Amino acid sequence: MSNVVQFLEALSTDPRELSEEQYAAAVLTTNLDPLMQQALLKRDVTGMTNALGCRATVMAFILPAEEEQEQQDGEQQNDDGDQEGPEHVQEKGSIAA
Repeated sequence: MSNVVQFLEALSTDPRELSEEQYAAAVLTTNLDPLMQQALLKRDVTGMTNALGCRATVMAFILPAEEEQEQQDGEQQNDDGDQEGPEHVQEKGSIAA
């Protein structure tokens, strides 16, 4: 698999645009599996995926860390009126005056 990745990486780092003939010559000079060469020549992503034995669909999820969850829970508990915020301080100041 790393040979395929190296080949594709080499293609992506070369700023020249290859003609179809140059691309075909580059693919055929690799030591890749004939199935992979055919998939590359056809630019067949499904064929490449099958030749590599990879999955076509990959799903990724990002979940919040437990630490962040605990902090959010802690913040919610502080907002239930037990602690006085600036608005309460001002009210007390105006009552005393």
